[in-house]
This record gives sequence, C-alpha cells and structure tokens, in this order.
Amino acid sequence: MVSLADGDGRRERPVARPYGSLDTVVDSERRTLRPIGAGVAEVAWRTDDLLAGLSRLPAVHVFRGTRPAGTDLPPTPHAIVAGRSLVLVEGVAWPSGRYRTDAQGRVFCDDVRTGQSTEGVRAAIRCWREALTPCHRVGAVVVVHRGAGDQWVLPASDDDLTWAFPETAVAAVRRRLGRSGRVPGRGGEREVSPTTWAALHDALARAVSMTS
Repeated sequence: MVSLADGDGRRERPVARPYGSLDTVVDSERRTLRPIGAGVAEVAWRTDDLLAGLSRLPAVHVFRGTRPAGTDLPPTPHAIVAGRSLVLVEGVAWPSGRYRTDAQGRVFCDDVRTGQSTEGVRAAIRCWREALTPCHRVGAVVVVHRGAGDQWVLPASDDDLTWAFPETAVAAVRRRLGRSGRVPGRGGEREVSPTTWAALHDALARAVSMTS
C-alpha cells in the first residue's frame, strides 16, 4: 500500500493498490458493450482514474481485469468489493444521442440499433451470483464517457445495472456498495468475506491465463 500526506505532513489513511492489471482488458468482438471511436483499454484507463479515490475508503478493494470461474467472458475492467457487495464496472465511450435498451438488453441510439447489448455484463452478474453465497449482492455500473456531440440521454437503470456519466460514476458505485449495509467511509464497514476474496483472486488468475 501507499500512503498520502497532506500539506501539514499529517498522514492520511493508507491507499491500497488495485489488484490485478488492465493488460487483460483488450478489444474483442465478444464484448457486448464497446467504446465507439476509442479502444477498450483506453476507456478502461479513463475509468480507472475515476475510481482511484475508492481505494481510500475503509474496507474497499479494487480489482482490475477479472473473469468469473467457468466462463470465457471477456475480463471485466473493474470489480469493486466491500463487505458482501460486489460491483462490476464497465466503461464505454459513445457519441451523443438518446440511448435506451429494450427487454432483451439491446442498445438503441435515437431508436436505431447500435449492435451492442447489456448481455455480457448481465452474464457476468449472473456468474458472480452463482459463485458467491446468496447473502452477497452483485450489481454493475456502466460508465459512459462522452464522445462527440452535446445532447445525451442514458438508458434507464434497474436493480442490477446503473448507467452513469463520469462525474456521477463514483457515487453510483458507492450507492451499490452501500446496499449491503452502511455506505463505505461512513462507519460500520464490513470486511470482505473469504468466499469473495478467494473468488476474485481466482478470477484474476483466469483472466491472465486465458489471455497469455
């Protein structure tokens, strides 16, 4: 871990380094949500910068590039865990438009199909729910980095998936983490369960082995 100091030399809470690497997060047609006009790795690093502050919160851990056991899903760029809450974070960069999804998760922009869908991230949610015990909560946040244009409407969020712009992404993650107890950073934090800890480290190893 690394520590930060303020201007008076007082020590702040140590900052935990993220586990894993974004080297496994690469462009792939198997990704059902993809950036437009930018690479997957570039957008993953933009999202990584947004999430950096979460490592300062007590009992919050950031994992980069995880793949659930028993799957060949593309690695999820970020998995944020606190207590018994796991939040998967995907990032895309899209041009302006009015975005929505239909009942099958297909993404439309101005009522035109984009060829993308939420199936990949929802499949990852299902896999993690199967891997962890029922007392764990698993959800996702998709961060939409703005491309060209100036008019934006994001798809509607639901119980499993939250859509967010960069400036609201951290708040969206914190809300999802807080659903299993108090919001991290405000007291009452719970340690990550051994089941989740082991599964996430296994997911890192799987992501590396399947891309090497």
